[in-house]
Amino acid sequence: MKIYLIQHIRSPWPSRFLFEDAKLASMTEISIGGILIEHPEGFVLVDNGMGLMGTEYSDQVMTAADGYKIVVSSLIQSLGEKIPLVKTLMRDEIIEFVDRIKIPFRIRPSVAAQLKSQGISLDDIKHVVFTHLHYDHVGDVSKYQRARIWVSQREMRAAQSPLAFLNGYNPLIAQWDYRTERILDPLVIRPEISPFSIVKDLFGDERILILSTPGHTPGSLSVLVKGDEHQYFLCGDSCYCRESYRDDRSPGRLGFYGFDHNPRLAQSTRQKILKWEQSQPDLQVLPMHDINVWTDDQIFPRPWSGKR
Repeated sequence: MKIYLIQHIRSPWPSRFLFEDAKLASMTEISIGGILIEHPEGFVLVDNGMGLMGTEYSDQVMTAADGYKIVVSSLIQSLGEKIPLVKTLMRDEIIEFVDRIKIPFRIRPSVAAQLKSQGISLDDIKHVVFTHLHYDHVGDVSKYQRARIWVSQREMRAAQSPLAFLNGYNPLIAQWDYRTERILDPLVIRPEISPFSIVKDLFGDERILILSTPGHTPGSLSVLVKGDEHQYFLCGDSCYCRESYRDDRSPGRLGFYGFDHNPRLAQSTRQKILKWEQSQPDLQVLPMHDINVWTDDQIFPRPWSGKR
């Protein structure tokens, strides 16, 4: 089986959001996108990048300020009526501050558009797995009409709660109308396979397993892919970067908002990932935002062939 990292956005991000011990004014590059798994019985997509309210962009590099305006404009479109305060993110002094960031912003076509550009029909996507339902992971799920959508029941409840938008969820999720059999909760503990509970074996052959890895959000999931030579652990935001679990670095806070829903549980999840990696030489951990994993020579349409 092959896996492909489909990068939608490469962006500077405040380091303090990723690591609570980072310098206050420092910036770190992150990647936003989705991961495609090519299984003999069909394609599986794990996360779907940022939707940007359906607007498509060509592959282009711009200033951090111009990229910031694109992302914030999308937030205003989806949140403006619920949270008028979000419009203040476009104040001149904030734009002037962002304009001083020297790291460029790169935007590519959406995950769905990139798939189609390589001749992959969206009807051939059998499953879409959301590690969690934050803005930068869900994208426009309506494009995958024939796919089964997998998300934790706890996560769906959190995302559809009245104040979910204050915790990074897109309010449009409240309008989802998927059948309940597509919603799942932890089921099986198989310590010989993983330290995490298995919630679904997608094809019944133990080659693509959805695992419960809570902490970052109430119902965070990850995906274990068992290839011929390696195991790939697609961990979503259970750890933002490999150094998150290797160096035990927790994310920070933005005012009242903590970037981990349950910091103690999130730390426990990261510690389990570290012990698992140390005990399994063939395990490749792929965080969704780690720019050292999502390098230009390792992203779609090339299959990922990087190192741990």
